[in-house]
Amino acid sequence: MTEEWDKKRETKRLNDSAANLYDERYTEEQKVKYSEALGSFKVEGLRSLLDAGCGTGLFIEYLGNANSEIFGLDTSIECLKIANGKFRNRENIFLICGDSDFMPFASSSFDGGVAFTLIQSIPKPLITLEEIVRVLKRDAPLIISSLKKGISLNRFEALLHSTNLKLVKMVDDENLKDYIAICKS
Repeated sequence: MTEEWDKKRETKRLNDSAANLYDERYTEEQKVKYSEALGSFKVEGLRSLLDAGCGTGLFIEYLGNANSEIFGLDTSIECLKIANGKFRNRENIFLICGDSDFMPFASSSFDGGVAFTLIQSIPKPLITLEEIVRVLKRDAPLIISSLKKGISLNRFEALLHSTNLKLVKMVDDENLKDYIAICKS
């Protein structure tokens, strides 16, 4: 357990220290990923959306003026401060500092969810995926991406299968640094 918490603390520390540079370094790369994923995932009509590991809010920003209530969850207070600056005047966006393994939401709270580039950097990705599934409504759409250098495609697919997620589409494009799974809970 101590090793797990040490890894979480280290990840949080790294995210906090890189928060000011994150958007500058990764916006274009992330936009390509979002575009690919949203080709198979429709946000329109979802009343509530979870962005687990939201960081500085790049995905929320990419969505533009979506009418959904969007809940961004991240452990990095520095990333959330940046996200808060972007969405200060948006009444439908809620940013929460919390652990994706122990989400402060009731079961079946969300109509859809995303977890971009999250699971490869946490100690127990299966626990995180199970927690994401817990807070989604039945048959809710879910996008999960993972850095290819952090996890093999076989391991990624095995994790998804272990949570009983229904894989709708797997994207393994050579131009992307991530695998992207479009699933239903």
